[in-house]
Amino acid sequence: LPKAPFKWNQYGYTVGGPVWRNKVFFMSNWEGYRDRKQAQNNFSVPLAAWRTGDFSSFSGALYDPATCTVSGGARRCATFPGNRIPTNRIHPISQKLLEFYPEPNATGTGASGTVNNYVSQQNRVIDKDQFTQRFDFVQSASSTWLGRYSHSRDDEISPSLKLNGTKLVNRIHQAMVGNTRTLSPTVVNEFRFGYNSFFNSFGRESAFVRDVTSELAIPGMATIPPEAWGIPRIGLGAGFSAFGDDTEGPYTNRNHVFEIIDNVSWIRGRHSLKVGGALRYDKYNQVGNQFPRGGFQFDGRATGSLTGVVVAGAPAFADFLLGYQRLS
Repeated sequence: LPKAPFKWNQYGYTVGGPVWRNKVFFMSNWEGYRDRKQAQNNFSVPLAAWRTGDFSSFSGALYDPATCTVSGGARRCATFPGNRIPTNRIHPISQKLLEFYPEPNATGTGASGTVNNYVSQQNRVIDKDQFTQRFDFVQSASSTWLGRYSHSRDDEISPSLKLNGTKLVNRIHQAMVGNTRTLSPTVVNEFRFGYNSFFNSFGRESAFVRDVTSELAIPGMATIPPEAWGIPRIGLGAGFSAFGDDTEGPYTNRNHVFEIIDNVSWIRGRHSLKVGGALRYDKYNQVGNQFPRGGFQFDGRATGSLTGVVVAGAPAFADFLLGYQRLS
């Protein structure tokens, strides 16, 4: 494939000056950062015909679990005629999940041509913005005020197979107001109040965008918050690349800090004395190590084995289409 593109842009502005001569002044600043880079990775996915239930190219036997009986400790099953699964037997949830499992776009290797048969061109995205606004107000010869508000945001997406990469989200807000007041020729009081908000989430690519688990309506799945939105993890044994999101995560912080500071400076003769105090209140909230989207494993035991052993490759994908997941 051609060389992957790479783009990196940084820009912004700073402007300041008087609003009201000798009384009110302002400063405004913004910085933007945009980073685009593409990566190419190989994956092993089922053949396009297999997605419709047509496994006629598979050389082994494909058993129909609905026909199985057990007699004398032995399991007996009829095979699907021509190794074709009827389309009305494909589980509706499995059919919906195929949206996140792309068809081959390259010539693969291996007996069935399913090894490294999909080349993914994945766009990594980094967007950052930082904004600061400050004002200064000269109330009088003995009193001046200042205020500042800052905001920054950071969005980073590191993709994987299809819509199941990771997403980093940062949102920071800071606000401060202060007053410096001359109480007498020898006494000055300085007051500050500040607030800081920090939101950080490291989760899946679909976080805050798409609640796939609710769309699928998988029995037993609970409602999950937007930062945990994503795709259930689907494992297909050793023959194919897994797809969907990792079951773990997200890790989310919602922190708030409030702070008040007051200092008094007193000059007496050749001596100076400064006393003050600070009050700070922190709210630290973190949640992590969740498993909200669920994970499902398919290993070919239902359609590829009469003895209960794991069968990689086509039978594992056939189990997935039928909805026969591994329970232990």
